[in-house]
Amino acid sequence: MRVLIAEDDAGVRLLARTIAEDLGHECIEAANGQEAWALFTRHQPDVVVADRIMPPGPDGLQLCQAIRDFENNSYTYIILLTSLAAHEEVLAGIDAGADDYVIKPLDPFALYARLLVGYRVTSLHLELSRYRQELARQARTDPLTKLSNRLKLGEDLEVLHQRSNRYDREYSLAMCDIDLFKQYNDTYGHQAGTRHYRPWPPR
Repeated sequence: MRVLIAEDDAGVRLLARTIAEDLGHECIEAANGQEAWALFTRHQPDVVVADRIMPPGPDGLQLCQAIRDFENNSYTYIILLTSLAAHEEVLAGIDAGADDYVIKPLDPFALYARLLVGYRVTSLHLELSRYRQELARQARTDPLTKLSNRLKLGEDLEVLHQRSNRYDREYSLAMCDIDLFKQYNDTYGHQAGTRHYRPWPPR
């Protein structure tokens, strides 16, 4: 798992890195919000451990919001470090997109436990993402021929049409009959053709 540690205090940053590396995780570090955002977009880590207040650049809340807006099919587990223990501060962090809080001074065990949870959560999200990708592939593939189906054809034509409009280019569409299979469908019906695909004419 890749962990981004964004913290302006070098001592806290070193302690957080030591904890993460003891768990076997790869670490990258940022000393402020600007560096953190640049490293996040470049490496897209699985977990972000970010200080609530880290000038200059975006603070921890702004970094949380930017990460949530940036995400697509992946999920980043965000842990905020803060000395602001008031309930409204914790809720503000959760509302901004943080998954958990660790109150300063940093308790090594508290961060250790939250990194274990972060690993579990990101692993589940990765597995769900794979399932979604597989379901999307199956929805666009004919199970009999393993070729792209009508749904995928419609999506491809829409992309082609948009590209044609964007670049002011024309396009054409050609259709062909494969192995005279239309005769089989016309004789026995399309449902039969789907269930009993075989070369035509029968041997």
